[in-house]
Amino acid sequence: MINPQSFRNLVRVLERLRQKAIQAGHTSDQINKSALLESISSRKIGEFIDCSHQTVNRTVTRFLAIHKKLPETKLLSLTDNELLHLFYPKMVDKELPKRRPPIALIMNEAAKRPKKLGLKIKTIYLNYRAQDPSTALSISHFYYLVRQEIKQSKLEYLFEYEPGEVLCADYAGIKLIYYPESPQKPELLDVFVAIWGYSNRMFAVASKRHTTNDWVRGFVKAFTHFDACPCVVQFDNGEMVKKSGLLATLTEQAQCMSAHYDLMVDTSQIGSPRQNAKAEKGVQHISNRVLVPMRKLHFSTIDEVNAHLLAEVERLNDEPLQKIKVSRNALFEKHEKPASKGLPIHAYAPFDKRFTQTSSANCTVTYQSNLYSIPFEKRNQLLTIEITENNLSVFHNHQLIASHELLCGVNQRRMLDAHKSPAHLAQSHKNKAYFMQWAKAIDISIAKLVERQYERVNSENSRPAGKACIYIQKLYKRYGDEAFVSACKYADTHVITQVQELELVLQTEIHSDNNETQAPLVLPQHKNIRGAQYYGSN
Repeated sequence: MINPQSFRNLVRVLERLRQKAIQAGHTSDQINKSALLESISSRKIGEFIDCSHQTVNRTVTRFLAIHKKLPETKLLSLTDNELLHLFYPKMVDKELPKRRPPIALIMNEAAKRPKKLGLKIKTIYLNYRAQDPSTALSISHFYYLVRQEIKQSKLEYLFEYEPGEVLCADYAGIKLIYYPESPQKPELLDVFVAIWGYSNRMFAVASKRHTTNDWVRGFVKAFTHFDACPCVVQFDNGEMVKKSGLLATLTEQAQCMSAHYDLMVDTSQIGSPRQNAKAEKGVQHISNRVLVPMRKLHFSTIDEVNAHLLAEVERLNDEPLQKIKVSRNALFEKHEKPASKGLPIHAYAPFDKRFTQTSSANCTVTYQSNLYSIPFEKRNQLLTIEITENNLSVFHNHQLIASHELLCGVNQRRMLDAHKSPAHLAQSHKNKAYFMQWAKAIDISIAKLVERQYERVNSENSRPAGKACIYIQKLYKRYGDEAFVSACKYADTHVITQVQELELVLQTEIHSDNNETQAPLVLPQHKNIRGAQYYGSN
């Protein structure tokens, strides 16, 4: 005999056929078997309900009789026993001699450990049979009833995604292999997979690790590859979540990525694939079609792996989908990309370290004993510093104000002219190159004088030498071009270096005396003074 659940399904189908016949113009009294089964045969109904067509015909006859006798009865509101007794009044309830499977226990185990359910059901059956073998069901019947209950318990929600709404992501369980050093030393790579909710367009990239930064880099590479940004990203990575819940608390790295791209973040529980079903299906498809064949290939670099991986994924994106006969790429270009957001000017770079620091009065911040400049307006303020692999970035109120390449060693400086105040910028430009350019434009003798100021110091930015050159400029303005050039030529001839001596030359106007000659040096005559004649060749 048909079981109660199948019988209820059969009655439900007949009720729908009866409503359809009424809509076609038949009255309740006029509906007969031919009118009821006008659009579908009893055999088709039997195949759908999983019962014989004879059972369907007998039930139709009783169904029509009950509606003529009790037209106001709502059959589907009755319980299973009430419904069976209504159709079969002479049916006697029999107590089954066999015990039913412990369905509640099995469903509880299915919720806790779905991957080990098969082994757990076998253990439960052995315990069930050990209690009383005489009242236990056979293993085939036991498994049949369990399968029926599990089928009835499955209920899935169909997520509907709008174009450009969401990008789902997950890491594949299958790892790729590459040989960076030799064929005898393989290394494993994790594979990040992203898939759009509406078009199902996929992206994949391999990385050495499976950290928060790798997740963020995977998203950034996906956004760059698609040249589009979604409104929402969905993932189940516990490392990017500080505290789970209805609205999860994200880590600082995830919050910064979300703020940079203006994203909303939706998280799902780890080990709950149905909550992130879109990403799970994308991972399954790429694993079966791409990752498994790639494990048989030989790669020596990660770039080779990613180039081949992306090419294979794009080949899948170009294939038409089975149901709608349109490719993922076509759907993306026509619907998804126009509805998505554009990318910011700069791609987000995940940081390795992040901390706050109050900038100094000399407009610098410090990292690992090296100094980096910041705009002079942000001096003496609390700033946020982010360190990436090769870069140092400085933020104020979430706005980027400075970016430098990291320096090697210690006690190094990286100072940008754009960060200096006008006064400091003018002062920093007064170096040897600046003064030499000024001097050469007037006369070479002035350039030689400037050169002698810097010969006594080791730095071309020496402050004392710069002050001396500034004084030289003042003397030039005070005495004019002709006198100053003449004095510098006199200083060059007499190897005068001190600026004060040059000023004395200008004051005395000794440089203008053309008859000045240097008298020959005559040694005084004294017995203790001996010359070359006394010492000879020795």
